[in-house]
Amino acid sequence: MDVHVIVIKCLLLASFPVVKGYQGHEENIFTSPGLVWIEDLDGVMVFKHIYLTSELWRKRELPEQPVNIARTLSDTNRFTHIDVDIGNKTMVLVDSLSQKIKALSFDRYGLSVGWDLYEGISKKVNGIAVDWVTDVVYWTDAAYDVILAVSMYSPNMAVVIIEGKDVVEPYGVVTHPRKGFLFWTDADVNNPRLMRSSLGGRQVKTLVKFSRSGRRAMSLFIDYNEERLYWIYEETTKLQGVSSCDIHGKYMKILQIAVNSNYFDIGLFDSQLLYIENGAVNIYQKDKSNRGPKSKSRGVPLTMVVIDKGRQYERTNPCLQSNCPGVCTMSMFREDCFCSELLVSRIDPEVIKQFCEPVRSFTGFLFPKGDGIYTLKTNFIEHGPMSTLSKAEPQKILHTKFPVKAVTSDIKSMNIFFYEYRSNMIKSLSTVEDSVPEIVSLAIGEVGGLAFDSRQKHLYWTDTLYGHIMVAREDGMFPHILHRNLEQPRAIAIYPQRRVPVLIWSEIGSGTLMKSYLDGYSKSEIFMDMRYKIYDIAIDFSNNTLYLCDESSIYETDLDGSFFKTHYSKKSRHYFTGLTIAHDYLVVTDTSLRNSGLHVFDRKVIDNDSLITEVGKRLYPYFPYGNWYGVHYHHISNQPVGYDICRIKQASCEQMCLPGFRDFRCVCGVGYKANGTSCIIDQPYKPFILLTDMRLSQLLQIHAVSRQFVAVPVQGIHQPFSIAYDPVKKMVYWSDLETGTISRSFVNGTNQEVIKSDPHAYFIGLFIEPGSRLLLYVMRHKPEYDRYQLPIGSLAAMNIDTKKTMILLERVLDDPHAVTVNVKHGYIFMTEQKNIWRLNMNRTKFDCVACFVQSTAITSSDDYVYFTNEVLGEAFFEPTKTQIVRFGIDDENITMMFELHGGSVSDLMVDKYFIYWINGSTRAVQRSSFENPGVIEDVGLSKTLFQPSGLYVSPAEDHYDSICSNSGCGGLCLPTPSAAICEEKVFTENVEVHNESGLCRIPDIKHGEVLGTTVGRVVPRGYTATVECFPAHLVTGSATITCLGGVWTDIPTCNLEYSICGTSKRGYKIYNESGSFFAYPEATKIIVICIGGGGGGYDATNDAIVHAGKAGDGGDSSFGSYLNAFGGKGGTLTKGGDGGYGHVSGGPGSVGPNCTTGGTACQTQPNSNPSKPGYSDELFCGAGGFSHECTGDLATVNEYAGPGGRDGNRTFAGYFGGGAGSREGGSGGGGGWSRLLVPIPAKELVTVTVGQSGFPSYGNPAPGLVVVMWGDYRIDDYAKSYDVIKECILGNEDELLLD
Repeated sequence: MDVHVIVIKCLLLASFPVVKGYQGHEENIFTSPGLVWIEDLDGVMVFKHIYLTSELWRKRELPEQPVNIARTLSDTNRFTHIDVDIGNKTMVLVDSLSQKIKALSFDRYGLSVGWDLYEGISKKVNGIAVDWVTDVVYWTDAAYDVILAVSMYSPNMAVVIIEGKDVVEPYGVVTHPRKGFLFWTDADVNNPRLMRSSLGGRQVKTLVKFSRSGRRAMSLFIDYNEERLYWIYEETTKLQGVSSCDIHGKYMKILQIAVNSNYFDIGLFDSQLLYIENGAVNIYQKDKSNRGPKSKSRGVPLTMVVIDKGRQYERTNPCLQSNCPGVCTMSMFREDCFCSELLVSRIDPEVIKQFCEPVRSFTGFLFPKGDGIYTLKTNFIEHGPMSTLSKAEPQKILHTKFPVKAVTSDIKSMNIFFYEYRSNMIKSLSTVEDSVPEIVSLAIGEVGGLAFDSRQKHLYWTDTLYGHIMVAREDGMFPHILHRNLEQPRAIAIYPQRRVPVLIWSEIGSGTLMKSYLDGYSKSEIFMDMRYKIYDIAIDFSNNTLYLCDESSIYETDLDGSFFKTHYSKKSRHYFTGLTIAHDYLVVTDTSLRNSGLHVFDRKVIDNDSLITEVGKRLYPYFPYGNWYGVHYHHISNQPVGYDICRIKQASCEQMCLPGFRDFRCVCGVGYKANGTSCIIDQPYKPFILLTDMRLSQLLQIHAVSRQFVAVPVQGIHQPFSIAYDPVKKMVYWSDLETGTISRSFVNGTNQEVIKSDPHAYFIGLFIEPGSRLLLYVMRHKPEYDRYQLPIGSLAAMNIDTKKTMILLERVLDDPHAVTVNVKHGYIFMTEQKNIWRLNMNRTKFDCVACFVQSTAITSSDDYVYFTNEVLGEAFFEPTKTQIVRFGIDDENITMMFELHGGSVSDLMVDKYFIYWINGSTRAVQRSSFENPGVIEDVGLSKTLFQPSGLYVSPAEDHYDSICSNSGCGGLCLPTPSAAICEEKVFTENVEVHNESGLCRIPDIKHGEVLGTTVGRVVPRGYTATVECFPAHLVTGSATITCLGGVWTDIPTCNLEYSICGTSKRGYKIYNESGSFFAYPEATKIIVICIGGGGGGYDATNDAIVHAGKAGDGGDSSFGSYLNAFGGKGGTLTKGGDGGYGHVSGGPGSVGPNCTTGGTACQTQPNSNPSKPGYSDELFCGAGGFSHECTGDLATVNEYAGPGGRDGNRTFAGYFGGGAGSREGGSGGGGGWSRLLVPIPAKELVTVTVGQSGFPSYGNPAPGLVVVMWGDYRIDDYAKSYDVIKECILGNEDELLLD
């Protein structure tokens, strides 16, 4: 026996003497073939044993009576399944009464001892098997649809081996350690099958799929000698039998068929089938179905196991040499190490990381509660309410400041999504590693329910306050209103398993259960009854039904509403808030004072008397944890795989693809307009209105005439508050309360930057005076950084062109909100909680013009100031009224223009004809004309916005001259009616970039640029930019960079796609084949040399040349349109080819019956001897080649080529541009040569063409060349020899190194 097993027994024996053994039987049991079964004798488990022989089936009766080898000491156990590890003389058992996996062993005296391997199984464990090599025990659990495993060395450290779609109702299970296989039967009535995987749960495969209606496989047995599987099957017709196949699912046989029998366990020994039938152990001849003897017993046989030492070969446990701290499995020489969550919490994380497989995904119940999110493991149902309280205690996985009232999850990405009440935020939390919640969406009123589409990664939610159903991407991007004008939508669920996925929701305002496709089309009613206010929906995917709950009842219906059934209803006892399906169970949350907690039902028998676990105040008291607001089962069974029309049809939607009826729909977020599969922003509008929405986290632009709206495509905004616009440079400015910044960009989203940052302050009340180039803002210090020392609010001004700034007013302002400027009269007006203040531009007068008013918004025209005043109702039940008030700057008269009932105003603007404001109750922009004040009309976006705050209306005129326009002030110019005041005591605003601010500075990309912005601009966290390399450069790394916490993600590099000699400032490039040249901005004095290709020599024996009448012409070389050098011409039978044209032309080829030569490239001096080539003094110019007739001294090389060039011979013309020699005809002309200082604009990509050799030809004419030099580099200084060519050239150098 292994030392590890002995240690475990010693530790547990004292607390676990549940089985009594009988002396004298132990040695025979495990050394001789036999059968052990367990009988239920009036609640006591009795272990019986008989010997097995080869011909036992022939006997009418057993040769001897079964022997009792052990029995339990009480009736607290019920062993329903058994397997054996013969080498360790240990039996493993399923105890359905105590809901444990147990091990039972015998000592040398025959006395049995037992210990617990795992506690908390369900009552639906249908099979158990042991891998006797690694001492790992496996069992199936049909209540939770899993196969689990535990090592005998580590009790209670169970791990999940198989889960999900491969185990719907697992039943029998066996192992094959030699092959490394795990087999099990799945008795699901809709998809019965025989399955196989490795012992570590890998390579899952269906061996047999039972297509016959109603047939399913149950108990399982394996014959290791013949490598065959045997199983009991049953059909709905009460027909039972035994079937067999090999371990690969082939050669299937039916061995037994019986009617009205009750087979429920199976074994095999030496061509004899053994199984429990009708309360007795029966023995049959395997192939002929001849019936042998059966056992006689007083009790009821429950399970049996064949003990045959020959079935389990001698082995050495390879896992004993492993470093695995958890469950070790071996499959075909592969070791898998699984570590339970309990183990992970106890040992060094580095050990887990080094040796363990990735920990199985967290699964369990999620409960939104008053102080966070709690979880319970799935098998909490199996624990008693009091005796095992600590084992079923709910664990808090997230603490929140505000109550969490809705939760859903994505099991694949392991993200939890939840709605935080009062803060009105939807957030996400990763369960893969320690993390903090991230805000997904602020675009909500009050969430009733959440649902997640795991295929498209879309989050859906109901908004009971606004009557919406919304959908967004999982990161909250592009929120889209799917349904409007609903009557208090509450519960929501997604049914993805049909070919057409369906969205289901309830409307408690009308008692309606509704459905539509996920794209919002085909909205229809499932049922409508005001008696039912459905709070939650759970979908039974296997039976296509819905479970519903209202405050005191549980119902069931189908997707069409054709049947409706009340399962449970006790109105005086409960206040149900949520329900979910967990395999065979229905879990319901209850917030009633009397029964607050969880209630669990068995779905197969649910009725008023079927509550199997009432986990109420006894286990989870009301006060310590707060209300149970709902429940969600975070498990793969809650996200079945469905039909993905977007993937199948390869949808290319820019923002979101929503599945519909046999098709999909591309939709866009609020503020975007769909254009096919794209989402566009058709702007800028004129005239237009700009506004901010703090919960949409967007800047929006409304067309003042058509009322259409779009989002301003800026990034990294979180809680935009105030907004202003510079009509001179067409830039929008906004403040962000969360980041403590003021930013600006063009209306198309380009050139976005942060111009002011202080994480310790809020910037509010932005106002731009375009003529003076002034931005005025109120800076309110955050309380956590401003206890008593700093003023509550300050007024500052910034020149938006130079960023020169000064503080105009440092004063204790009580909750300041808004600021406006009246240039005509030279005043600044601002609001605080109780007063309207006026400051003249020279800052000599500061007074209250309207005291004791509750104002949050202010604006001005030429002679008037307009502001809001909130007035409380005379009685407590009367609503607050908001007055729109006008103040005359000249006469200082205050006039109330009109009143708004039941709504607050967050901002105010005027133009020539209208006064505009944001109505907080309708969440819309409204206006009233000066001619008919009080006659109110919606400008647009009613019930589309969520929390609008800032407003700007473009004026009708475009004239923005100011007294400061031509003042020449080097500081900050403040306009007054009579003069410009130049303030010199200013400071230049410099935005600091550090981790606390989370801001980033646009990086300088060497040989590239960041699109849509310029180097050095400061951008907010979350800003994503695209790096584009210069032409002829390749990006290395991701071209997309994101600002995260003050640091950019990995910034890519831009690398030239061709090689150069030197640097971008100073160097050269030699081209012997065509390509391109990029002009770096820092490269000056670009000098280019072009040499044309040499012409071919005539060959009277070459059919192609004879047919054409001449040899081939050399190609032209060029540097874009800046410089050319033409190639030499090919020779004919009677004439040598002409030299190519250039600044220095090539020499002509000679002709004659005797020795002739090809023309020298860029020939500067002809040779007096026609049998010799001409001379060249120019760089890299090659001499001509020799004809066929040249021999001896006539073909001697005498350095005719220019510096860096090569002389020719009878085979090759000289590099570069030399013409080829001939055979009985004219030789080829040399290529031309040109050189020029080229005026190339920076960043231009120039096409470089290198003239090739003139073929066909007798000899080999030389190709052309292009050389580019830049900076102060001069290749003339180094081109005295051919070495400079070898050192830096494109192409194959070996082709140029000619002898």
